[in-house]
Amino acid sequence: MRATPGLRRALARPVDGAALAAFRALFGALLLIGILRFAARGWIASMYIDPGYHFPYWGFAWVRPWPGPGMYIHFAALALAALALALGVRPRLAALACFLLFTHVELIDKAAYLNHYYFVSVVLLLLIFVPTRGDRPAPAWVLYALRLQVGLVYCFAGVAKLRGDWLLRAQPLKTWLAAHADFPLLGPLFARPETATIMSWAGAAFDLTVPFLLLHPRTRPPAFVALLGFHALTGMLFPIGMFPWLMSASALIFFP
Repeated sequence: MRATPGLRRALARPVDGAALAAFRALFGALLLIGILRFAARGWIASMYIDPGYHFPYWGFAWVRPWPGPGMYIHFAALALAALALALGVRPRLAALACFLLFTHVELIDKAAYLNHYYFVSVVLLLLIFVPTRGDRPAPAWVLYALRLQVGLVYCFAGVAKLRGDWLLRAQPLKTWLAAHADFPLLGPLFARPETATIMSWAGAAFDLTVPFLLLHPRTRPPAFVALLGFHALTGMLFPIGMFPWLMSASALIFFP
């Protein structure tokens, strides 16, 4: 019980709001880029307008695509809200609009689920309630709350890898890497089964440790360099969209 007042003081300690403003600006900018990329590839129609049936989440069958040009209008509104968030124009209102519009899209069809979509919704929900203008100090708990969300992405990914298929049979990496045997320089290595085993173990170790390494000032720089290399390689090898960019930018919240 004696630690509680100290903990409260630590959470309420003022920190430079510039870090929060930078996080909000980068997050909004990447969200905008992701929306424009989604529209440019024709996915609004192919995923939400053309299909005759969608697979709803339990309790959210009422969330449906808008008729006619409604989905295009929806994404246009989402793009404007993301731009406002990036520029800091009424950031809490912009975060609210982004959260409602983005989450509505993701609830239409669980077949389109990606783990970083969930991360985006959670962060947008947080940004509704926290100060991110950067013109005044903010309580330290805001910084910790955002760091926690970034860290949870890696921790859950690491826990998901603690199973026989991943660690003992190196699947699905063995299958995925074999398809990249023509990759420049590293292709012959990817074709070897032991490479998949090494990368499977390394991937699990990375996910389970990198949030904690980012917390400590001494290990933060090399951990961030490793994080950039990890996401650069996975982004080149696998079709995971904006995830590498999103996590690389979001991890900057660990720096002062």
